[in-house]
Amino acid sequence: MTKKIGRNDPCPCGSGKKYKNCCIGKYDNVFPFPGVNDVDDAFKKYQDLVESWDHEKGPPPTFMESMGRPNPATENIHDLSRMIGSREFRSEEELKAFIEARTEEMNRTPLDEFLGLSPDQMDSILHSIIDDNGSILAINSGLFATSVEAVPALLQCRYLLERVGESDRGLKATQKGNLPRSVVRDFYEVFLREHDVLDMKPVTEDDVKEIQKAKFFLRDSGFIKFQKGRFSVTRQGRRMLDDFDPVAFYLLVFRYFAETYNWIYGTRYPDSMEFLQSSLPFCLYLIKKKAGDFAYGEDLAEVYLDAFPRLAEDMEYDYGESTVTGGFIYLFLIEFAHYLGLVEMRGKQDILSRSEAQFRTTQLFSEFLTWKM
Repeated sequence: MTKKIGRNDPCPCGSGKKYKNCCIGKYDNVFPFPGVNDVDDAFKKYQDLVESWDHEKGPPPTFMESMGRPNPATENIHDLSRMIGSREFRSEEELKAFIEARTEEMNRTPLDEFLGLSPDQMDSILHSIIDDNGSILAINSGLFATSVEAVPALLQCRYLLERVGESDRGLKATQKGNLPRSVVRDFYEVFLREHDVLDMKPVTEDDVKEIQKAKFFLRDSGFIKFQKGRFSVTRQGRRMLDDFDPVAFYLLVFRYFAETYNWIYGTRYPDSMEFLQSSLPFCLYLIKKKAGDFAYGEDLAEVYLDAFPRLAEDMEYDYGESTVTGGFIYLFLIEFAHYLGLVEMRGKQDILSRSEAQFRTTQLFSEFLTWKM
C-alpha cells in the first residue's frame, strides 16, 4: 500500500518544498512514490517510455518532463548534454572543468526573457536589496524638491503626520485602536473620492488602505507613536514637520515601501506572490525597457511572466497566470510604482477595469534611478 504523504514531507513533485507549501490539494500534480507491490501508473508509463526511447534523438526526458512539468534545472542539463555531444574526456577532472567553464559562460550570457540581463545579473537582483545592486542599479539622492513634492505617497504620509501633529495631545484613537473616523473620512475626501466610482464613504481605517499604509510608515519610521489610547507625534516627527525636507522624506518613504512594507498585506494574494516584491529591481528594469511610452498593464505583466513562468505554474493551474498578471498590475504598478510617483497612469482606474489601464515611466523615474548596464 502506498504510504500517505505527510504535510511536512518533501513534495513528490520534486520542487524541494514541503508538501503543505506546494502541491497539497493539487491532486492532478501529485504522483506518490511507487511502492514495491503497488507500481504507480504514471511511473510505469514513464518506465515504458524510457525503455523504448530512441537515443539517437538525444537523452530521454525526465519524469517531470514527461508529465509536462519540467524542473527549472532540466533545460540547463540538456544544454550541457548538447555541448558535450560525442566529445570524450581523459579524466573526471577534465569533464568537471569543461562543465564549470560552460556553466559560467551560460550564466554570463544575456537572455531575451530577462530583457538582456544574464542569469548572474538576475541572481544578484533577486538576492539583494537595491542598495546592494550597485553594479546594476543605484539611487540618486540628489533630487530637487520639485521632483517629489506631488508624489501620492509623500503627500498622503505628510498629510497624516500633520493631522496627528495638529495638537500636542495628538489624536484620540477608536476603541479598536484605529485612527478616528473624522480623519479617515477627511483623508478619503482629499485623496481618493475623485477616483472612487463606488463613492462609498469609509467607516473605519480598514476601509482605506492608503491611510493604513501612511500610518504604518509613520509609526515604523518613528514619526508617530501610539500610547495611552492616542496617536501623537514623536520628537523626530516634530523635527520633520518643523523643517520639512521633501527629498529626505521621499527617500524614507521609498525605502520603506520597497523593503519593509509587505505588499500582499491585507490582500488575498497567496504567499508565493511575495516573490514579486523580492524581484522589485527587475520590475523597475522592466518598466524602464517597456514603459518609456504608455503600455497596457497586461502587456507589461506578460513580460514579467515570460521571465518567471514558474511563479504561475506553482499556483492553481487555472488561475496561476491571471493571479500573477493581476498582482503585477495592482501590487507593483499601482500600489508601488504609481504610489511612489515612478509611473503615470491613464485609463480607467476602478477595480473592475484595471486591465484597461496604461502606464508610462515618469521624469522622476529617470532622475531617481541610475542604471549601469
